[in-house]
Amino acid sequence: MSNENKYGLIPPLLEEELVVLKGLDTHYSGSACVADFQSFFLTQGVNIAVPEVDDGTDLLIKYPSWSKAQVKKVVRSKSNGGFNFFFNSTNASGRKLKGYDVDFFLHCIKTCYRSLLFITPDHVVPRRNDGQQIMTVEAVLDRHNRVHSREKKLEITDYLVSSTYAPEIYKAFPDFWD
Repeated sequence: MSNENKYGLIPPLLEEELVVLKGLDTHYSGSACVADFQSFFLTQGVNIAVPEVDDGTDLLIKYPSWSKAQVKKVVRSKSNGGFNFFFNSTNASGRKLKGYDVDFFLHCIKTCYRSLLFITPDHVVPRRNDGQQIMTVEAVLDRHNRVHSREKKLEITDYLVSSTYAPEIYKAFPDFWD
């Protein structure tokens, strides 16, 4: 059995990685995702800027020309263990917002032992009937997904650009890298 069939794109999450941050901690974990992308772009020689006012653009990146990007923390679904990649938001009342006017969505899976970064161009994101980005795409990453959707709207794994793992992951799943 190949590693892809056994594990999927990534090794399974360890118990310590399943801790869900609540309340103000979500702000800090979101900030950590922004910092991971800033670090990634700087190591690639890509110039970045942080807007003084957050109006839906978290980073300006010169990739290849100046572009607007929205950083989104990927959230693991409690119901089925999939990973939710958000492209739109709701306000406090639960009403969908009008979408983001950005060039890229920067998704980050961030735990105590790993960081995975995805750069998705806005033009590939499926749209609702009103033209706005869909709310979310759910992807199974840590195991082989034998259930396939009837309509594949976006293959998010095509946009993975970086994956960093702590030694704990290498120790727990040494055969993942074989």
